[in-house]
Amino acid sequence: MSFPRESVALLRPAVVVGAAVLALGACRAAPEPPERTPADFSLSVTLLATGTPQPESKPEPVRPVWYLVEPDGTLRAAVGQRTPDTRLPVPIRRLDPRERETLWALVRGADLASPAPRDVAAELAPPAAPPAVPTAIIELAHSGTRRAVWIPLSDAGARDRLRAVTGELDRLARRSAPSLD
Repeated sequence: MSFPRESVALLRPAVVVGAAVLALGACRAAPEPPERTPADFSLSVTLLATGTPQPESKPEPVRPVWYLVEPDGTLRAAVGQRTPDTRLPVPIRRLDPRERETLWALVRGADLASPAPRDVAAELAPPAAPPAVPTAIIELAHSGTRRAVWIPLSDAGARDRLRAVTGELDRLARRSAPSLD
């Protein structure tokens, strides 16, 4: 089937405009995370201690721990240094909707849910040897997106931003709650 030359010439500007609109849409900033907890919200927080004792001047040593919250609210936790060979922590309890909302609000408040510059990468797996500085590995999924970052805890600002999230995870892990069924 062929089209008259005049019809093709008239379509060219529409194609160029359409391509420009698509390109602009791809360049816009990613949407802000929702205020309500997304159904697919999951969070993994790994705190890694250093392999050497910290100087006495360091007021807060990092207790190595791994917290994992699954989309259905199942909370898993394990104390100890996480390595590539560490097995998935055992389920401890299931968070109720209010607890998930609180945790999501803290994640948003710590600016962990903001759009990431890149997707999850393989290098975000825990190291085989302890890091040189206390480190947090944060893996987060929500609203169809995934994000993973290393955060050195030698930075007081980063440590302060994470304190509310890790404190809440610790409180939830220690709290007696209904069974997983």
